[in-house]
Amino acid sequence: MQGNQGAKEGSPPAEMQQVKLLPLLSSRFAAMSSFRAQAVLVFGGLLLGLTAALALVVHQFIARQAVRDQGQQLRAQSSATAVMLAEGLYERMREVDLLASSAALTPGAQHAIDSRSWRPVLEKMQETRPQFAWLGVTDAKGIVKVSAGGLLEGKDVSARPWFQAALKGPAAGDVHPAKLLEKLLPAQVDNEPWRFIDFSAPLIDGDGKLVGVLGVHGSWRWAQDVIDSLMPRGARENELEVFILDKDGLIIHQPKGRAASNNSLSLPGGLTQTSAVVAWPGGLDYLTAMSRVPARNALTDLGWTVVVRQPPEVALKLAVKVQRMVILGGMLAGVLGVLMVWWLAGRLNRPLVEMAKAADRIAGGERGVSMGRHGSVAELVQVSAAVDHMTNELLQREQALVASRDDLERVVNERTAALRASNAELARANAELDSLSRQDALTKLPNRRAADERLVHELARHRRNRTPLTLMLVASTTSRRSTTPMAMAWVTRCWPRWRGAWP
Repeated sequence: MQGNQGAKEGSPPAEMQQVKLLPLLSSRFAAMSSFRAQAVLVFGGLLLGLTAALALVVHQFIARQAVRDQGQQLRAQSSATAVMLAEGLYERMREVDLLASSAALTPGAQHAIDSRSWRPVLEKMQETRPQFAWLGVTDAKGIVKVSAGGLLEGKDVSARPWFQAALKGPAAGDVHPAKLLEKLLPAQVDNEPWRFIDFSAPLIDGDGKLVGVLGVHGSWRWAQDVIDSLMPRGARENELEVFILDKDGLIIHQPKGRAASNNSLSLPGGLTQTSAVVAWPGGLDYLTAMSRVPARNALTDLGWTVVVRQPPEVALKLAVKVQRMVILGGMLAGVLGVLMVWWLAGRLNRPLVEMAKAADRIAGGERGVSMGRHGSVAELVQVSAAVDHMTNELLQREQALVASRDDLERVVNERTAALRASNAELARANAELDSLSRQDALTKLPNRRAADERLVHELARHRRNRTPLTLMLVASTTSRRSTTPMAMAWVTRCWPRWRGAWP
């Protein structure tokens, strides 16, 4: 408690802190109200607003253009991938068909399939085409007679779709998971399950009789190799993803690292002609483009669709980068502009401050002060000359007013002295008249008026002090005849006594 009290006693009261803060705030406000500060604030605010508006407009324009351009790139990506897949399907189907129709390998009517002739051919083709996971030849009943690596030899594959389709002619089958070969083939590098594309063709002898079927299981990794070969640089960083859909809209290929899905993907059909930002399963929006895989012939028309997507934010990176450049450039230009305005405002403000100081000196009584000559700005020169002329005119008028004031004061003093003398004479005359109005002209004794005033005064004192009052009336003269020499002698003899008795 004592420590707290000591801290409280040592710290200045809040009122004193506020009192000390007020002059600081007032000085800050005064500095902000200067022409220089206001010019900088106005110019800086205007430039900031223009920069913000320009950045917003540029961002909107670049964003729309970036989405449009990126959509065209996605469409080109999907189209190129679709063409490459179509070419790959056609070439593999053509190779299988040509191999099946080779006269050197087709058995004659008098003998069956020669495994010694087929095996080196199949193994050489597998070596040339690593995407061919399995190649084999069956007899007309579907028993595998020879295969590359000896896999499935002696097995009955007559129930497999590729064998059934080849009985009618060359055929290409859609993507499907491996069944018989799943445990016979080595594991893939990424441990993905084996999936195949089937190519098959019938073996016809010279008499036109079916003697067997050539079957090829192409690894579905071929599609990933095609996609990877066409991916632009930085595709992973830009989150560019490619999907392949079958004729029913099922996803038969998804990007690496994504779990396989058996769900169909429904997208607007108009995306085959353009690109757009659409909502995908999961609630996220993607910039999407799609292209049908063109069929070179009816055999390879599997109805596939290539879909390429990318988050729209990636496409807007350029717009964001340009917006940042605009903002940075605007800020740099703003700083340079503010500094230039600060310098220019100071150059204009300095003569005004000097003129204000000169005006204060003149107002303080100093004479002979000039506003100076500021030759940098014509308007300031004109203002300075006009103020100097006005100052000289005012000084001359002031001197004239001072002289007039002195003359007026002298006249007033003379008139005042004369008036005072007249007033004194008048007061003396008034006093003499007042005295004469209360005395008899002959005897110099108080007359009837003086007696009435005295009587009123004595009566008032009698009532106030409750003292006895005696009134004596003496008629010194009764008629004009009393003013004889004898009477006058009697008055002259008695007058001093009456005069002494009158207060």
